[in-house]
Amino acid sequence: MLDLLACVRATEQAANVPGLTHEHLKVLDACRADGDTDSVTVGDVVTAVPYSLLVARILLSDLIESGAVVHRLTVVTGEPPSPETLQRFHRALTNWDVSDPASGKPGRAG
Repeated sequence: MLDLLACVRATEQAANVPGLTHEHLKVLDACRADGDTDSVTVGDVVTAVPYSLLVARILLSDLIESGAVVHRLTVVTGEPPSPETLQRFHRALTNWDVSDPASGKPGRAG
């Protein structure tokens, strides 16, 4: 299971991996870091693609197994977030409107 804070990055051999689906290519594109960073988090990828967390993690796992993406865990040090911060984050996620890509109908995250 990929942690949301794990860092991922598309590799040079990503272009040579045969059999990638359209969905894999969307996730792979989200794994390409911009000029300021060399990797992105799994959480960044999940928010950039129109798939559920589970589907995005499965697609990422496929890409890692194929060598198109590399990953590493991020070690977080310091103080844990305050309960107030976690509650605000939870409220934001609960209220986050998403659309069903198949129907285009609005829905709720989670």
